[in-house]
Amino acid sequence: MIRRARHTTIAVLVSLFATLAFVHWPPMPPSPQALLDLPLNLFGPFNTAANGGYENLNHVSPIVPNSYDASVGPNVVGLQFIGDATSALKSDQFQVQIHGGSYQGTRHTLNVFSQGFAGWKLPRPLKPGAYQVTFDVTGFDTPAQRWTITIRKPVPVPTREPSTAAILLDSLNTLRSPLKLGRVTWNPHLQLASRAHSQYLAKNGYEAPSFHMELPSHAGYTGKTPWDRDMVFGWPTPVAGEVGIEWTQPSEPVTVVQDLVDTVYHRLSLFSDNLIAAGEGEAAGTGGSVVMDLGFGYRSTLPFAVVYPYNGQPGVPTGWVDIESPDPVKNGYEEVFGYPITADFPTVDQLSRVHVRLTLGNRRVPFVLDPPGVNGMGANQVGLVPRNTLKPESLYTVQVNAWARFNDGTSHPVDLSWSFATGGASQSLAATVESSHEVVISDVTAGAGTPIPYQGVTLYRRIAGRPLQRVKTGETNVDGIWTVTRLKGAPGYYEAVTATHNATVFWWGSHG
Repeated sequence: MIRRARHTTIAVLVSLFATLAFVHWPPMPPSPQALLDLPLNLFGPFNTAANGGYENLNHVSPIVPNSYDASVGPNVVGLQFIGDATSALKSDQFQVQIHGGSYQGTRHTLNVFSQGFAGWKLPRPLKPGAYQVTFDVTGFDTPAQRWTITIRKPVPVPTREPSTAAILLDSLNTLRSPLKLGRVTWNPHLQLASRAHSQYLAKNGYEAPSFHMELPSHAGYTGKTPWDRDMVFGWPTPVAGEVGIEWTQPSEPVTVVQDLVDTVYHRLSLFSDNLIAAGEGEAAGTGGSVVMDLGFGYRSTLPFAVVYPYNGQPGVPTGWVDIESPDPVKNGYEEVFGYPITADFPTVDQLSRVHVRLTLGNRRVPFVLDPPGVNGMGANQVGLVPRNTLKPESLYTVQVNAWARFNDGTSHPVDLSWSFATGGASQSLAATVESSHEVVISDVTAGAGTPIPYQGVTLYRRIAGRPLQRVKTGETNVDGIWTVTRLKGAPGYYEAVTATHNATVFWWGSHG
């Protein structure tokens, strides 16, 4: 999935307009007390088993790699399981064999179990050569699984996280914090894959043959698909993905992640609680891009649902420019709609008979529905894009009713209802907690990603049952950025509010 490039001329015009129009300070916080007292996420418990997320003990679902050529010799070989608890995998006594090099096919009992991955840690990474891996899934109606790994052109693996990748992940984890989603960590193998693909795009352009796909005949080719490339560089399973944004001029990391979250398909990937690791690559100029390769696992803390805007969210953008690819609105590219709404059910295998309502008071609001399993939407996901911009500073309610088959094999109806409040404009606010002493606030036009400069912003502390407490006021710079520093501060949720009453909520405490 990619975000299309924004046009520089339009960005300049919008920025100039914003400079003239929005210079007053908010007379009061935009969040009504009713929103303050709502939990930020209704849809717990954050427990995979309690939410029907694990398959029963008589069933396993191994995700088997295809045979592939690699530039990094893996030091762990195994399979990813979706819906299988770590405790169950440990008791299954799976074994793996490797033929090739110094390995003569001796059976090895698995000794690595992490977030649905089950494998054997090799005494040393595989050296150049061809190896056949056999994985025995005994005791189940599943045959032995086999694939070949051919190690070619070995490359060194980075040992330290680059600063740009660290800030991007800080941005992502800050945006994930109000949803109570698990932290995403840096991975050196995904870092290599991201960097290689950004270099491929810089050499060949975005249509060679597409942003995410590569051709062997082109310079810099490392793998056809994102998951192929991730395994080439040492990520152990094909359970992986990629998001990216085209750019010719570098943007702030918080703005890059913000642009990706202000979408439908990209948001669902970045706000998946199954997302556990990521890497980052970038290149500027013609064919420039930021690429984030994503690694997925299976957490024991999956919630019943992840929705965005989330329950009780204040200051949501009223409008959104549709420049996402793939396009969630057929023939809607570059048109303006209401801000997108998504719902993801991490422990559900399949949604059916889906009915969605979006209401403003007693009035139903028309929208374009992206149903489960259609046009890249997952079988357990729903997206909707309001046909018109939303009413400023208003309370909207979303209802999702469906029939769900869960990973544990049970089926029953799901019935969600939650509310969020819009701000006064189509501005999107985001924050990056870069340290316990510094946070960066970004203000852009939702969808287009154009920075809003010289915008008044007020920072508040949120305490349940009390009015918002003013902490500091400031103004965005020419790039739409306001950097807030503090010597000491109480940990907790904070809310940044613009002069247009758009807002973002984030956790600010100890860093990392």
